[in-house]
Amino acid sequence: MLDSGVRLRGAIDLIEKHPARGALRITDHKTGKPPPELPKYVGGGLLLQPLAYALAAENLLGEAVEQSQLSYCTQRGGYQEIPFEVTPQSRAFFTHALSLIDAEIDRGFLPAAPQKDACGHCDYLPVCGPGEERRTAIKRTDALESLIALRSIP
Repeated sequence: MLDSGVRLRGAIDLIEKHPARGALRITDHKTGKPPPELPKYVGGGLLLQPLAYALAAENLLGEAVEQSQLSYCTQRGGYQEIPFEVTPQSRAFFTHALSLIDAEIDRGFLPAAPQKDACGHCDYLPVCGPGEERRTAIKRTDALESLIALRSIP
């Protein structure tokens, strides 16, 4: 559970402790490809795990997390690691992202609104169907202000 009361479900793959500083580093192993643009905080809401796991580890262990990272540990992923520094600024961006998501859950408004070309690699294509990007492109976007704000967080 996070300080905000958000309950998480998942598993942290690796927790390392620096021998001198005692600071923790969290690693989430990934088997796919890394994102084309490197995220800094939440990647437009697509990558909440690194900071969520860091904050959860702090709550569970009572120790500071200095960094969280995604490790694309396969040939397909290019063995790339993407670090997320756990700073007051990253915490603020993460909290803001959660507040945007939480407000829309409270409002009961979670429409399909895929980004350009997102349907090409989505596991839920059978749920929405093949034309969701085309359908949502003609809808009014005024109700999507929170989603647009979330997608603007690097």
